[in-house]
Amino acid sequence: SIPVAKLKNRSVVDGWVARSILESITLSPLDLKQKIHCFVGPSGGGKTSALVKMASHLAIREGKKVALLTTDLYKVGAADQLKIYAQILNVPFAVIRNQSDWNQISKHLSKVDHVLVDFPGLSLKNSEESQFIKSSLPPAELGAKIHFVLPATIKDQDAIDLGRRYSAFNYTDVIFTGLDEASQHGIIYNFNRRFDMPLF
Repeated sequence: SIPVAKLKNRSVVDGWVARSILESITLSPLDLKQKIHCFVGPSGGGKTSALVKMASHLAIREGKKVALLTTDLYKVGAADQLKIYAQILNVPFAVIRNQSDWNQISKHLSKVDHVLVDFPGLSLKNSEESQFIKSSLPPAELGAKIHFVLPATIKDQDAIDLGRRYSAFNYTDVIFTGLDEASQHGIIYNFNRRFDMPLF
């Protein structure tokens, strides 16, 4: 606790609050042993950007063999955009259209260290969207890690609603994007406390 004599010192109070927040938030480290990473979340959340940043880190800094996949058949040009990123990184690229495509992909998993999968931005307000995500996810036996991606500019209630809807897919952590675009970052702390979900 802060000594009573220093309660009027704003920098001391700010520092104490910042340290308290940082100590209470859990982080999910990058697991280099994990092969499949799926990026899910609402439209405009920054899923593709987060995926590309992770792919770049793995391929360039870690020297890993990476493959990029997309299931995004909703957004016009989404697959083409990710294909261009794959070409820039000189890594394999494929489109997943249905669950049977995973049977073909699984035959080639031994050739790469990591597979990063981009999903369409959906609000999951209807059963069709939820079913699409469910049918596009890798088979359970492949043990994919699900990253839930949200923009830091999102409103608290919207984040909570989306967090609840996407919890059906057992995401293991949350990625907040666009930190430089948000004037406040309370949503990160609030979401972490509400869902007890580590930040990635």
